[in-house]
Amino acid sequence: ERRGGPRSTAWVRRIERARPVSAYVDAVWPRVRAEEVLAGLLGDPEALAAAADGVLDDVEQKALLWARPPRSWKSARWSAADAVLLDEIAGLIEHPDGYGHVVVDEAQDLSPMECRAVARRAAFGSLTVLGDLAQGTTPWAARSWPAV
Repeated sequence: ERRGGPRSTAWVRRIERARPVSAYVDAVWPRVRAEEVLAGLLGDPEALAAAADGVLDDVEQKALLWARPPRSWKSARWSAADAVLLDEIAGLIEHPDGYGHVVVDEAQDLSPMECRAVARRAAFGSLTVLGDLAQGTTPWAARSWPAV
C-alpha cells in the first residue's frame, strides 16, 4: 500500500486463496445457480411477473407457473423445455466459452430458445445448419429457413 500501484500477481493469488476473503465474498456476493433462479421464477407469481413484465401477458405467465412448487430447487422435476431455460440462465450467469464452429442437424425442429442456446455456443457465428423443412416433427418446427 505504501508504494501504490497495482499489486503483484502472487499477492492477488494469495488473497484469492485466503479463507476469510473467500468467506466474505461468498457472504456478500453468493453464487447463483440457474436452477435456483428458474425455480424462483416458476414457483413465485410475483417474481415471474416482475421478470416477465412487458414480455409475457398474464395468461402466458400463468401457463409457466408450477401448479405445486417443489420444496426447493434441488427437488424440482425439470422438463426438456426447462432444460433450455436453465441453459439460458446459466449462460447469463457463467458466460461460458463457445466453439469455433457449430454443426446443427435437424435444425428445422429447434425451438427459438434452442436456437439461442446454439447461437451462444457459436462464439464467432460460424455455423453449419442442416435440416429438411418438410420433415419437421415438433409443433414449433420451422416453415422457412429465415424463421430459424
